[in-house]
Amino acid sequence: MKNYKELFEKLIRGGDNTLKKLIFAFIIGLILMNIGNFVFDKKDTYIEEIPEKTISLKEEDSTYKTTIEKRLSKALENVPGAGKTEAIINIVESKENFNDKSSEVKGVLVISEGADNLRVKEELQKATQILLDLPIHKVYVIRSENLK
Repeated sequence: MKNYKELFEKLIRGGDNTLKKLIFAFIIGLILMNIGNFVFDKKDTYIEEIPEKTISLKEEDSTYKTTIEKRLSKALENVPGAGKTEAIINIVESKENFNDKSSEVKGVLVISEGADNLRVKEELQKATQILLDLPIHKVYVIRSENLK
């Protein structure tokens, strides 16, 4: 407490140049920050610069979902014994804020000619789980004889 009183008294009397320089630098900094706010005032100018998209969100999501399904199906057909394979993905969208949206895979149905073999079925399930980073209970594999 005594030190603060001594510093204040030195400041008033003009005895300590270091403290004067520090206070002067602080005041100059405040003035520069306020000048910067006036000179570089950016009130919502970024909103005008955003181009409008001509594609709707549903079309964009459909393309995303279809692409993932095709790539997953192609990858799963490489599992030995799987045969012709088709993947159907259930995606749910959530809007986190006005511009950003995120898609979350809720589940996957894998239809494969070779899914009657338990080893092939397990490999398809594990591969899907790893590729889409899903828990095992969100992946279901069934057998089909009539895939095109």
